[in-house]
Amino acid sequence: MKIRIAIVLIALFIMGIVMTVSGVSDLIKLNGNIPDFNYESMQNVKKGDFVQGYIWNIYGNYANETTTKTTMGIETSSNVSAEYFIMTLLSEDDLAKDLYITITAETKEEINMLFELYAASEEYYNGNEDAYFPEYGIVAEVRPLDSDLEQYFVDWFMYDPPLYSSAAEARNHIVPYELNIYKPSQAYVSLAIGIAIIAVFIIVGIVIYTKSKAQNVPQNFIPAAEPNFNNFTAEKTSSSNGFEETYTPPQPVPIPDIPQPTDADEFFARAPKAAAPIVEEPKEEQPIEKDKPQEQPAPVLGDMDALDTTGLLDDADYEYISNDDNEFIE
Repeated sequence: MKIRIAIVLIALFIMGIVMTVSGVSDLIKLNGNIPDFNYESMQNVKKGDFVQGYIWNIYGNYANETTTKTTMGIETSSNVSAEYFIMTLLSEDDLAKDLYITITAETKEEINMLFELYAASEEYYNGNEDAYFPEYGIVAEVRPLDSDLEQYFVDWFMYDPPLYSSAAEARNHIVPYELNIYKPSQAYVSLAIGIAIIAVFIIVGIVIYTKSKAQNVPQNFIPAAEPNFNNFTAEKTSSSNGFEETYTPPQPVPIPDIPQPTDADEFFARAPKAAAPIVEEPKEEQPIEKDKPQEQPAPVLGDMDALDTTGLLDDADYEYISNDDNEFIE
């Protein structure tokens, strides 16, 4: 976008310079020596010159330019924007060579005046020496004659009956320039428009420069607020079963501020702190076991020594006699 604006401004600036220079140049020429085409030869004129004089005759009208306006390809209006007339040059040198030049009329007033002079000229050439010629003096700018217009000019001379024997001969009698009727006020208009365009360019340039400079000024630094990590909010998420689940992030444990010494001497001058008492962990009390009756071993069958036979045979007198028949004798 900025590039387009810059291109437009540069184009306007160049246009303003061209129009200003053109206006100044035209005013200088208009205030200088302007040749009279009725008394000075037009064979040595060049592009951009100004000439002046009274028009005494118009020999013919060989072409016109039409401007057409269309809407959606359909012609809506049409008007003649220029008429091209043939004027006989009356200076001694030009008249001797039978030279003709084109006069271009663009405004309605100019066109009507030249047609009136054309009618008077025809009346004079037809033998009426008392034909009335309206007095019409002009200032004209010299411009090169367009090649198409020059061909129309030649064709007009060669029209039946032809004025010359060939187109080449007819071309020798044509001055390849046109006299475009020029109003001196046009120079002032061109100068004023050029100065206005340059002024607009300068004003817009100053505005753009001021805004650009203001944007590049460093702004006052504003430190960003410290993040509050203790401020947590519950987040709600949707589970797959359609219920909302609320999740609250774990809260951080606040860390108390511990005062720190600012002076080394203050730190080493502190009295040593007493050692903290050792706290013994309480031991678990073991349950006190009561005396349990001792279990007697179970008697074994066939083991006589294990039997308590005290008092069983106190009144009897037995004698153990061993014999081969394993018999007891009382």
